[in-house]
Amino acid sequence: MTTTVSRSPYIGTLIDTSNANDVIDVMDMARLDYDVTKVDVYSEPVITEDGVSTLKFGSDAGIIGWLDGQPTAYRTVGSRYQIMQNREAFGPLQYLWDEGFITGVEQAGKTHNGQKAYMLARLSHECRLNDKHTPYLLLTTTHDGSGSFTARGILRRYSCANQIPSIFSTARDIAVRIRHFGKAERDIASEIRESLLYSIIPSFGTYEDMLSQPRMNDDMTDVDLERFASNLFPYRPDVIEHILERGDLYYDELERGQKRSVTLTQTKRTAVRSLFTGEGNGDLVGTRAGLFQAAVEWSDYHSGGNRGVRILAGEDVDFKRRAYNVALSL
Repeated sequence: MTTTVSRSPYIGTLIDTSNANDVIDVMDMARLDYDVTKVDVYSEPVITEDGVSTLKFGSDAGIIGWLDGQPTAYRTVGSRYQIMQNREAFGPLQYLWDEGFITGVEQAGKTHNGQKAYMLARLSHECRLNDKHTPYLLLTTTHDGSGSFTARGILRRYSCANQIPSIFSTARDIAVRIRHFGKAERDIASEIRESLLYSIIPSFGTYEDMLSQPRMNDDMTDVDLERFASNLFPYRPDVIEHILERGDLYYDELERGQKRSVTLTQTKRTAVRSLFTGEGNGDLVGTRAGLFQAAVEWSDYHSGGNRGVRILAGEDVDFKRRAYNVALSL
């Protein structure tokens, strides 16, 4: 068993399953034990003023999810679409669990009424970072034709639970991608196991090298902090043009929409500056690495919207990559 999850951007999106004994337990706790089926989609005649018309569908199959025994229509898909049940997608984790590759599945759940499902498993691999980070395996599957089954690595900073995806160009973001098309049977368990050993775990070495490079320990001044916040959250182009023309911001001269954007931008900058100097940054306070972690924490816990869903979908990668590059550019 693992320690109960106390802080995570996925709270409210994923369920804490850290006390589960096996994958079946996880599926039961997170209510992932539902099936999906493929049904025929047909056209219906529609009466119009000009006579009889036909309502045509762009596909000949539909996906139905059976949550709590009740059918829920997901989406129309093509005839080549192949269903992958949750137990097929996540079942291979049991082998990894039994063989000691993972210590357990800490969080799991579904979004979009079961159209997307997730499991976050903690790896037994240890990271070589003085600022402790824990590696995880994130498995994602979809049932609406919008994406593939994927498995990828993600780092969680121990002190504040920041989530760091593969943001480095030399690391592979998606280690396993299995499309829901084609008739060939695939050994998903073997593919995940091999990618874990030969792609995901080695990619953590890249994380470690990039996060622990000597420059990340450089001390940052107040001027550096201001430049970081300003470059990370620049003003809108029309506001920048106004500043260049007038020589300063002159807030009162801005239009209403410009004022709103300036206020929002300044709020973001203030938040990152506060996180940089806050206790949550631990031993990284005052360093280049601390700048990066402050931006990651803002993204994971202060940026608004459904942050958990955004991270699970990989929509945080570009921002975090930019934060890392901005920090290094100072």
